[in-house]
Amino acid sequence: MEILPSIPRRVNHQERRDLNGQMWLKGRRDIVLKKRYREILILVCLQYTDREIGERLGLMLRTVQNDRHRLRKKVGCQNSAGLVMYAIAYNHMRLSFRGQEEEYGRIWLESRGEIILNKRDRDLLILICFHQTDYQIGKRLGKAFKTIQNDREDLLKKIGAKNSAGLVMYAIQYKVVRIQI
Repeated sequence: MEILPSIPRRVNHQERRDLNGQMWLKGRRDIVLKKRYREILILVCLQYTDREIGERLGLMLRTVQNDRHRLRKKVGCQNSAGLVMYAIAYNHMRLSFRGQEEEYGRIWLESRGEIILNKRDRDLLILICFHQTDYQIGKRLGKAFKTIQNDREDLLKKIGAKNSAGLVMYAIQYKVVRIQI
């Protein structure tokens, strides 16, 4: 009897995903980011909009949008949730907790009291952290696109975040997801 070697399954994604809340990032440490890209990455993590980033850095809105798109391509992610996960995993951002002041390159996370997430909220939050789009989340959970959009808006209000970057920061702070490199 001949024993065949096990052939690893090909993974077409930038990272392997697991619904238990862990994320393995493919080795992207060798990427060198320009100063402007680092600044944009930090401001995305601080939940700034493209318009606010442009005002802060003295850039036109379209320039910020193009740079953000190029940054996502360079890092290998689809949206701002992926950028936040990348920034934290590869130490472009450090998490600070209450009692430490906010400064450039450090995110101050304030305590919002106890927020209870039900299973649906938790699953949605995990899939957002794995930078899935609303359409992909809907297909995966068997829900309509509009339902997922409404659930995301409710989750933003419940947590008190401005956008997906805030949701990812919340998930990392309260250990809903863990990053493994």
